[in-house]
Amino acid sequence: MVDDNSVRELVQYLEGLAVSHLETIYGKVHGSETIKRFQEQFAKRSGDVMARPIDPLWKHHVVNPCFVIALKEVQEISVSSLEEQVVDIYRVMLQPFYDRHRQEVAASTDSWASIVEGIKAGNRQYYDNDYFRLKVVFDTDEVFGFDLHRCLYCEFFREWGYSELAPVLCAYDGLFTDSLEEWVSFERTKTIAEGADLCDFRFHRK
Repeated sequence: MVDDNSVRELVQYLEGLAVSHLETIYGKVHGSETIKRFQEQFAKRSGDVMARPIDPLWKHHVVNPCFVIALKEVQEISVSSLEEQVVDIYRVMLQPFYDRHRQEVAASTDSWASIVEGIKAGNRQYYDNDYFRLKVVFDTDEVFGFDLHRCLYCEFFREWGYSELAPVLCAYDGLFTDSLEEWVSFERTKTIAEGADLCDFRFHRK
């Protein structure tokens, strides 16, 4: 269940991961000023989010654009380099979950059903709501697919004047299937962040 406490924990966890990542890039001493500025920017933006009288699920999602923006504001790097950093950080954050799910799939008598149920469970918890307007379009023995007709991330990037950073968060969507490549492949042809009317997610059984 997502509540304000879990959102605060997410903020603290993301900050810790970013600090470790920035120390790796710049060094603990030479990177201290960059790290300090990141912490200040992330605290400012996430604090603004937490202060809004909106439900915790909204806050949980919007913390992610806050994080990306804060990383960009304190570094003179390209969007592609920022994307690489964000994917690396999110990989560290999500890998324990992916590893557990992989073990469950490997132990299952029906790997495809296990994978699809995992996707559906994640969608029910985070994306099957008005913030993303998810619609399932394929649910067969070979393909599971859904579309998102709204993207809260993009809306928040626009609100803060950073529309060009919206595609950065799309980049980590493939991490889930990277850990399950033995059984499934992931396909995407368009995203709202790139100007399309929807984001398509297609998972194909191997």
